[in-house]
Amino acid sequence: MADKSETAMAHGVRNSKIFLAILTGPCPNPRNPDDDPIENAYFSRPFCVKELEWAIEARVPIQPIVCAEDKSNIGKLMSLAPEHLKFLGGVDFIDVDRNDKEYFEVGARKIIRKLESRKELGLVCYPPACEEAKGV
Repeated sequence: MADKSETAMAHGVRNSKIFLAILTGPCPNPRNPDDDPIENAYFSRPFCVKELEWAIEARVPIQPIVCAEDKSNIGKLMSLAPEHLKFLGGVDFIDVDRNDKEYFEVGARKIIRKLESRKELGLVCYPPACEEAKGV
């Protein structure tokens, strides 16, 4: 995508078939190592939150993704979410491991299956639309 403006980002999210939210917790920012790691967490990043909000507004299904090592930390990750996004904690997260090619491919296949079977996406929207989406 050549245009990296906020308008282009919103357009891209709103016109997607699915939004993959790759959630991270507090972590060092390699560009600014003196930054507080909490400022680099997914839900602390304003454009990450905006992308979720754009997906919700456009009723684009949201699929949360986490690194394999964060699978046991989903509760902690979701505790950092703004109140209006905490419902995502009820969605089945897919975990991937970039360091293990076979495990990564399993995660990628799960994501593709979610795309191909929109019925599985019934709870990845913003309430009250979730009630409508259950029958998709």
